[in-house]
Amino acid sequence: LNTMETEIKILNHRTNSTSSIDFIKTPGISSQIVLPYGIDISKSTNEVYISDAAEFMTRGRVFVFDLEGNYKDKVNVSYLPSKVIVRN
Repeated sequence: LNTMETEIKILNHRTNSTSSIDFIKTPGISSQIVLPYGIDISKSTNEVYISDAAEFMTRGRVFVFDLEGNYKDKVNVSYLPSKVIVRN
């Protein structure tokens, strides 16, 4: 279990600066993300997917958030999840 809070920041690529607040708004979720391995955004579902490689030796997970950073769901997946593909 991750004893540290993982912070996911928003990057403004035009100014090359990051926000001072964490993207993840739901309390207790950041500490569940052990090793962030990929981030994908679906325009069709308006969701953000953060894949967690866990500890490289166990199955990973994908955390689902709305565009505001509110937790929606978590899905157990295979090892080293780095890309999410959304089918409509």
